[in-house]
Amino acid sequence: MSLKRDGRGNPYSETQNVRITALPQIYSGDPGLSIRAYIGLGQRLHRGAEIPMRNKKDAYDFIRSLILAIEQLSYDD
Repeated sequence: MSLKRDGRGNPYSETQNVRITALPQIYSGDPGLSIRAYIGLGQRLHRGAEIPMRNKKDAYDFIRSLILAIEQLSYDD
């Protein structure tokens, strides 16, 4: 996995059909992440969530929430 740059120069990474972009400013005026999913097999993206990341604590809290949700999924392995 590596970082790429979008048309505005913002760094992003993709996994499966999801793009996560680091933005210097979102709707709240804070830096944050944009999480969007591709529509079908094309290159169009759904309008997604913008999550404020005011500091590292916000970022780590978000990651912890993701881990908690993932741990609730059932896997065969």
